[in-house]
Amino acid sequence: MSSSDVVRRYLARLDLPEPPPVSAKGLRAVHEAHLRTVPFENLSINMGEDIPLRHRAFAEKVALRRRGGICYELNGALYWLLKKLGFDVVLGSCRVWADGRLTHPGDHMIVLVTLDSRSSDVRIADVGFGAHAVKPLRLGEVGEQRDSTGTYVVRPVGAGGFDVLHDDRPVYRIEPGHRSLEDFKAVYWWQRTSPESRNTQRTVCSLPTDDGRITLSNNELTRTAGGTKEVRELDDAAVLAAYHDYFDIVLDQVPRPRLPPA
Repeated sequence: MSSSDVVRRYLARLDLPEPPPVSAKGLRAVHEAHLRTVPFENLSINMGEDIPLRHRAFAEKVALRRRGGICYELNGALYWLLKKLGFDVVLGSCRVWADGRLTHPGDHMIVLVTLDSRSSDVRIADVGFGAHAVKPLRLGEVGEQRDSTGTYVVRPVGAGGFDVLHDDRPVYRIEPGHRSLEDFKAVYWWQRTSPESRNTQRTVCSLPTDDGRITLSNNELTRTAGGTKEVRELDDAAVLAAYHDYFDIVLDQVPRPRLPPA
């Protein structure tokens, strides 16, 4: 299949009738549509599906197989699509704040989009972090950035890095410099194979809704709406139905954690 056909199928998956303009408005349209329609999910890891570390493979997973993925897959696919649409894109590496400290380098991958090099207008495109900003954030010290999910601040730190904060809580640190997909080879392997990886310890599939979020983790369905949370334990038949009804994913068996905690 040609790249143009994959782009067409990709845009159809995002419910975008035509290619968006190469502009801030176009980037936001793609970003918001991606978050709304493509779930964050680690099912391939736990079902033994081998997804090669290639932008085209990630794009085909989203566009042709109508699946989601973890951050490397989702943002790797987004990078491919934006590049094909004519955007100026590079990859960025992040360390995530967890339990008051930073995780290892490359624990998260983002896309940096330059809209105007003369004015240093660079946006953070991130559709692979689960519950996060709906619109692309501006990179650099520009004060508070309002989003439907809260208030964000992106501030310089160290020599060329940036901290991203959500409602005054540090989320992740963007490391200096640009990356290629190959730079994430080792950590991508670790995320899929290590018993210490959160992606092998539980299955997860998650999407935002109009008023909250819906997440299926193992056999537990969690729905948040208007500040309230409902948690239900499902039997296997209901799990398969939930994947179809809420995430448009058709499976013939229930995914199980590859390496559940002892």
